[in-house]
Amino acid sequence: MNRIFRQNESSMCMAVLNFLNYMPRTRAWRMETTGMPRRPADGSYRLVRNRERRGKPDIAGFKGLTGFLIELKMPGEGLTPEQELWRSDFVDRTGAGDRIAVCHGVDEVQQFWEKL
Repeated sequence: MNRIFRQNESSMCMAVLNFLNYMPRTRAWRMETTGMPRRPADGSYRLVRNRERRGKPDIAGFKGLTGFLIELKMPGEGLTPEQELWRSDFVDRTGAGDRIAVCHGVDEVQQFWEKL
């Protein structure tokens, strides 16, 4: 039986993090974008959403002393309105538009990394 492996954004993120953390003088991590676990009095865990933080990139990191941000998207997908707003706000505040990228796979991340 032939099985077709379909990559999703989560598996792409793991591949990108493995690539980035293998590269010299580079450290990267996944940014928490969905929320934080909270433990109410009943002892159960619940995920509290970070609604005010919508639009943050998936990955943050440093190459040497240069910080960078990466938003991962599946092929053919683009930024959501919240992500567009977050990105434009980041560029307006920092002027670092060359250190934030939208990538559709490890190859595009590698090209971005080489330009840093």
